Amino acid sequence: MTKVNYLVFQMELEVGNPEENRKIIERWLEANYSDNLDVVVLPEMWSTGYALEELKEICKVDGNQSIEFLQSLAKKFNVNLVGGSVAVLEGKDIFNRAVIVNRMGEIVHTYDKIHLVPMLDEQKFLTGGLNQVEVFELEGVKMGVIICYDLRFPEIIRDLALEGIQVLHIVAEWPLARETHWNTLLRARAIENQMYVVASNVTGAKLGVEFAGCSQIVDPWGDVVQKLDQEVGELKATLDLEAVPKVRKDVPIFSSRVPLLYKFNRKSFLDEVEKMPRPEIEFTDYSNFELAPIDGKVVGLSQRVISEGSSTQEMVRILEFAPGTDTTPNGVQVHNYWEELYIVKGSIIDLTLNKIFTAGMVASRPPGMQHGPWKSTDGCIMFEVRYSK
Repeated sequence: MTKVNYLVFQMELEVGNPEENRKIIERWLEANYSDNLDVVVLPEMWSTGYALEELKEICKVDGNQSIEFLQSLAKKFNVNLVGGSVAVLEGKDIFNRAVIVNRMGEIVHTYDKIHLVPMLDEQKFLTGGLNQVEVFELEGVKMGVIICYDLRFPEIIRDLALEGIQVLHIVAEWPLARETHWNTLLRARAIENQMYVVASNVTGAKLGVEFAGCSQIVDPWGDVVQKLDQEVGELKATLDLEAVPKVRKDVPIFSSRVPLLYKFNRKSFLDEVEKMPRPEIEFTDYSNFELAPIDGKVVGLSQRVISEGSSTQEMVRILEFAPGTDTTPNGVQVHNYWEELYIVKGSIIDLTLNKIFTAGMVASRPPGMQHGPWKSTDGCIMFEVRYSK
């Protein structure tokens, strides 16, 4: 999908009243629904607001009703929902959890806010997320989501960008007192990662805090496509995803990166290298290693793993394309690790570049470099080394 139609809600919350907030959202979506709508975006903690001292009791009573509401809403209106975030009670812990639901009402991704706000004493009431940010897909488009204060931590957003996301969603309850930071950081994240940024914030004054509003959509060049002020309302926009690879080609920041000279990344790289198993193997025929199909959308791809580390980012393997293999279902690939490759036998065609590469050729791909999809008419055998950024 090259164009995605968005609807973003900027709402004023009824603090501590999930039932009323669900009614507000459903009425709003009924009033703004259109047949060509693809993705709806809601703000942070839309069901309860920051009633932190009451959250545990509200969660006990409300349970999973707000998440089930998002699922039913997606099915009713046949839309994908970036369902803002809701408070979720698990045992003694309360997580601020973003929920992504597809048109069928299926939860395709959740993310618990990693960075808790010290200015609000969030750590007294909430538990920070325990897992890294991850990529999810809606309509075949790679996307990411973060929550409010996370916006101040570019490291996690760059991780998502290196994995190829084209749209980043920020769901928030950002205060008016730091409105300038909000507007500046949204544009900065779009510019430095060359992707769309879609931000949904709340408005109004609750519990002594006035919220900034300023929900907006920023394009990969850093230009604001649409923006609200402090009024309750919505953004309606079509995102042209072809702009993402164009900007990344015009200003190729990802292929210009030198991560081994970045202190943090170099330490991580060296740590990973130390963990990587090094089996003792004298020269042996590669066919002695088991040929196993690669799970996924493409038929005809197989591999022989020679050695691997703690993740698929650390691997030495023989990659084999059966005759006629076409990786178009995987789309253009972007990784956050290095790849060194040598074509041992056969050939492959890069369908984006419309070029054929044959036996004896080599490639070195830094993190962020786009490649593929591929087709191999007669089959291809390739030697590949992956190592972490």
